Amino acid sequence: MILTLGFGLKVLFLSSDTGGGHRASAESLGAQFELLFEGSSYDLLDLATEAYLPPYNSIVPYYKHLSAHPNQWKLIYGASNSRVMERVVETNIKVMTVVCERNIRKKIKAYHPDVVVSVHPLQTSVPILSCAKISNETGKHLPMFTVVTDLGSAHSTWFAGGVEKLFVGSTQIHTIARNKGIPEEKLELVGLPIRYDFAVESERLGDGRMTEKGKEYQREVREKLNLPAVDRKTLLVMGGGEGNGALSNIVDALYIEFVKQGVDAVIMVVCGRNEVLVKSLEDRNWDEVSVVPLGFVKNMAQYMVAADVLISKAGPGTISEAAALSLPVMLTSFLPGQEEGNVDYVVEGGFGSFCQDTDPEAVAEEVTLWLNDEIKLTEMSDMAKKAGHPYAARDIVKQIDLSDDEKEKEAIAKIVAEEEKKLSAELRASAVITSSEENSEDVESETMDTI
Repeated sequence: MILTLGFGLKVLFLSSDTGGGHRASAESLGAQFELLFEGSSYDLLDLATEAYLPPYNSIVPYYKHLSAHPNQWKLIYGASNSRVMERVVETNIKVMTVVCERNIRKKIKAYHPDVVVSVHPLQTSVPILSCAKISNETGKHLPMFTVVTDLGSAHSTWFAGGVEKLFVGSTQIHTIARNKGIPEEKLELVGLPIRYDFAVESERLGDGRMTEKGKEYQREVREKLNLPAVDRKTLLVMGGGEGNGALSNIVDALYIEFVKQGVDAVIMVVCGRNEVLVKSLEDRNWDEVSVVPLGFVKNMAQYMVAADVLISKAGPGTISEAAALSLPVMLTSFLPGQEEGNVDYVVEGGFGSFCQDTDPEAVAEEVTLWLNDEIKLTEMSDMAKKAGHPYAARDIVKQIDLSDDEKEKEAIAKIVAEEEKKLSAELRASAVITSSEENSEDVESETMDTI
């Protein structure tokens, strides 16, 4: 292991701000590099904004527009990911290689990385070529890995050949990768990388949140978070970092349904940076059901431990975090094409359902049925735990250990050189001592001859 030789790694992640999941995956992996290999450091490089030339440098603002217009996104995502359009995509990659590769190579070289890891589907093919060219130019192998950050479906651009390994988070993505021609020996099914605090909380829950140990720890966390009660059913409702308008409607529907069905519950609402929504919920008079508005939450793992059910959009990172903590999930929206497969992953996995956020009453009715059925909740929690990979980030980083590659060769060469230097110094010192002794004997002999 590199750690035993005292070497850290300089890791360069290729990502882009097209949704929070890519950056979150990179940062969770980076934290594990620092934890497992002392002296490691990492950087994030967004090639789309820093290295791509027109028209490819418009990816980020274009994504923001499309994510706000789901129907346009569905059309473009579906068309670009179809067999019919594969040749068009391949042609675009060839054009991008001609237009952008030299600039991409220059940007990557500037970081002097030991390893490059892509966590974005549009930063695979050309960077792979750039890393190969850097290896040829420097005479030092620069390995590149890909970590797929989708769960149920994935764009074809994820599966560019030439990487050392390609890490996937589910059997669904593993199957797609094989169908795209990735050899089995290059594939690793490890789960989606999530933050280390989720692994810590998973350990504290023991064999699951529905066990006695799990329930006891859940009560401790609820008390620590100053929730209104530690023994009431608790929901966590969230809609992304910015919060969204549908959240308010879902909270209203949950409140009405709980009052009607006599469900004694606490509703935690993560509003993100939506301060208007926080103020609106705070100003409401919630008589019979406790509603706890939250702003931007940093200790999300603890809030997920405190919850009995999560209500959220179908982001792969959020789903993976919930599964790691054996938390059942009600999904209420998804980005067409890209996140649609995540819904299937949860439903087929048996740890959640989907009700569109445009029908908040249906969301509330389904969740109420779960809360009133302890057996159902336990079954869903068990299935979530089965799907969870709390240590995925650690497992990925361990397999990016380069001890069998250039790093170990350099370390061994350095050690050998130092040993040779030490031995050489010892030999020289020995030669000096021997020479001094011989000279001393000669002097003594000459003296005796004189006497």
